[in-house]
Amino acid sequence: MVEVSGFEVAANVKTPEPTSSRTEMRPSPKDWEVFAALQEHGKPQRISPDWGIYNTISIPAPELSGTILLSRAVDIRNIRPGEPDKNSLHVCVIDPGGNRQRLRDLDLPVNDKIINWEDPRVGTNRTLGFTVVLREGNTHVPHPALVRVEIEDGNLRTVGIPRIFENITGKNTIPLRDGMIYRPDGVSHQLHYLDPQGKLLRIIDFSNFKHIEWLSKKMGAVARPIELEDGLKLLLIHGVRGGKGIDGSIKDDVYAIGIAVLDEMWRVKAVDQKPLLEREDFLGNLPLSGDLRREKEVVYLCDFIETEDGLVLPVNVGDRITVFTPIPNSQLRARINNLPLAV
Repeated sequence: MVEVSGFEVAANVKTPEPTSSRTEMRPSPKDWEVFAALQEHGKPQRISPDWGIYNTISIPAPELSGTILLSRAVDIRNIRPGEPDKNSLHVCVIDPGGNRQRLRDLDLPVNDKIINWEDPRVGTNRTLGFTVVLREGNTHVPHPALVRVEIEDGNLRTVGIPRIFENITGKNTIPLRDGMIYRPDGVSHQLHYLDPQGKLLRIIDFSNFKHIEWLSKKMGAVARPIELEDGLKLLLIHGVRGGKGIDGSIKDDVYAIGIAVLDEMWRVKAVDQKPLLEREDFLGNLPLSGDLRREKEVVYLCDFIETEDGLVLPVNVGDRITVFTPIPNSQLRARINNLPLAV
């Protein structure tokens, strides 16, 4: 269990000098910019105009008597049309009392070919899934990747060489005990389940549920499944639709977070008709004017934190901040119980 509270800037924060073996050095946010962007639901803070800090995951770190939070940090000043939003991967640790300390950024190689490491997902045994963006000719192509990490000398470091699946294009990479799942590039309502060697084991098909408005355009996997009774699994997903946004204008992509139930063979049995969370649930933390791209309404996540009372979801809001949002067990159970399971 971890308590996500006390998101004021800690007075005893220490920031080591960055070291890196990468061929390209990237800027990293200041401590206050990181902590201001890690918010509790309904408790806004003044954020930096220069940074988007989101896609936060949590890694238990008993060696540090706390939990590591790893997030993607995009320098808004360096965004270029037609180029991926290049990021650094900043790290902090939070103890059970809510005190935080900044650690060194996670060092992953970036160079002329490897442009970015995005959208981390948490697996078992400190294996992380990433979307790695590679430069291939004049294009930028997403590929699944797996990275092992450990804590060494008080910091989060990679173990061995990251494994990039260059023969596969896709994103939303979630490591599992016996392989991984990801969403193939160009496929709107399917996830692929691979074995450790990258062989396709099964297709997780959401096509029968794309009539549901909030995921009518496409969907993606948020995080590892949660085991339910009778061999069922709860899978948090994000969905995207086009159409009218909160302000009445037509948006290309309107995101939402919701739930699906799968059986032991990863067959989709149900998807909730209504989303669990939408962009309007976070207007108290970030007005629409603060979103990185106004043509979208973005909410999704890359992880969940289990507590005694339910889940805490570190929600990416507007590609600008992370909002830790509690979802009680009673709310989840009520939604699951109301889902009609497909035969």
